[in-house]
Amino acid sequence: MMPKRQRGGRMAQRLDSARIGRSAILGAGATVPAFLCLWAGLPEVGFSASFGAYLLCVCFPVLSQVDAWPKLIATSVLFGLSATIGAVCGTNLVALLPVAVLFALWQARTELVPGSLRVAVALATLVMLLSTSPLPGMLNPWTYGLALGAGALWQSLLVGALQPVGDTGRLTLWDDLTRPWRHMRRAERFDGVMMGLGAVGAVICSLIPMSHSGWLLTTALRVMKPSRAETMRRMGQRAFGTLGGALVAMVLLSVDVPLSLHAALLGVILWGMLLVGAKRYGIYTFCLTIVALNFNVGSPDMSFEVGLHRVLFSLAGIALGLAGMLALPREEER
Repeated sequence: MMPKRQRGGRMAQRLDSARIGRSAILGAGATVPAFLCLWAGLPEVGFSASFGAYLLCVCFPVLSQVDAWPKLIATSVLFGLSATIGAVCGTNLVALLPVAVLFALWQARTELVPGSLRVAVALATLVMLLSTSPLPGMLNPWTYGLALGAGALWQSLLVGALQPVGDTGRLTLWDDLTRPWRHMRRAERFDGVMMGLGAVGAVICSLIPMSHSGWLLTTALRVMKPSRAETMRRMGQRAFGTLGGALVAMVLLSVDVPLSLHAALLGVILWGMLLVGAKRYGIYTFCLTIVALNFNVGSPDMSFEVGLHRVLFSLAGIALGLAGMLALPREEER
């Protein structure tokens, strides 16, 4: 009879092989819209759709025990709507200010009362803010949102078929959407801080209507947690991951390479992220930043200057997050 330790080792090896293969299929699947649309002469549509596919996959490393398919579909719709809203608002302060405040509050609520859509809401906020950048000529807010949502919906088919079921996610879709708003009896300070960051970031974006000025507020919101202690614990990983990813994105944007290579890179990065997992958050944020700054609006805007602007916006966002952290309690309020 095979020793127990040896049997366990072989089982772990099989599981690892299954995870590698599953992650490879999901990574390749996210590139399908980009390659199909490159072949059809519609790179902006393809890259937008692949960005949505990528984000959907990041949201669900495991499936919810309850309402898995409805949550996948709802997240796809949420990404498409968020993209459209951000593109419609642009850097118009009158439109962007209330939207930025509302999305920041929603992100705060899902941090305080987490569920299986917490990551989806945070990434929907990212999508909305990054969509305020000028769209390529072929896209308008509606076609952009449709492309991004359709890409996410395509990837949801693969995720639903391949990803394992986790040990959490026991809430229904309706409870996941409404529960954060039904529990507003505590920690209102964090809600206020996030809304304040949303307002300040929206004003800054409207005053600096440059490509990816929305990344400033995106970075600020991503480093925030409900207390100073939690924020400091995560800020190092998030800040260095975001800044490092922005620097790599700057290099990629300044190098003239075929768009097909950019599409393949998206798949490789997603494959690596699924293998690494969100627990290694610095690496995870590093990869997410590269993809967000290179693939979120159509084909990449290739220039060193644009890449440098995005690095500077990331630094400014970290500084804004540090300022917001000073208004938080030292420990989470109970």
